Amino acid sequence: MNLLLMRPIKIKTAMFVIILILLSVFRESFCYASLHTVGNEQFILKDCTTEKDIKSTYEVMYQLRPEYTDPNLYVKFVQHLMLNENYKLTALYTLDSGENCVGVIGYQIKERLYPGKFMYIADIVVDSKMRNKGLGSILMNYVEKQALEIPGVKAVILESAINRKQTHKFYQKRGYEIKSFSFRLFYNTVQK
Repeated sequence: MNLLLMRPIKIKTAMFVIILILLSVFRESFCYASLHTVGNEQFILKDCTTEKDIKSTYEVMYQLRPEYTDPNLYVKFVQHLMLNENYKLTALYTLDSGENCVGVIGYQIKERLYPGKFMYIADIVVDSKMRNKGLGSILMNYVEKQALEIPGVKAVILESAINRKQTHKFYQKRGYEIKSFSFRLFYNTVQK
């Protein structure tokens, strides 16, 4: 097939396949990335390690964390968490419309007396215009797989706001159980 006759989307996809092959060959040097197809849309899932990567997630993360009104402060805080809390950020980008971030998940390994070592999902959000397409499952599948590969991890744990009923159904369909309540006492600020 003549490459000049291929649609731009196929050329873009072919370029990303080549990149993914290079990433798998040089896995030690690069972050994780994988290609996903949902319907006739293509997405790339990749770990965010640079300032540019983190900043690219801001608009989607803002839908979950609107208290971060300044993208630069958001980036600095995520970098702080990465450095001090072993926080990781992975994002899902569209391929067909210029690599826009459409979903993001933040997670870290934690350890407590109970349940022991666990994967904690601190943040997960899919762009409101892209929900109910299976993109949240791509993010969750990735982190759950990561948890299985880490020796000693006994569970994946997350918290979800009480009013997010649809989100709770999503987690419960995946096998998550409501095991506790989360209580908070805030100082010198009004929190929802």
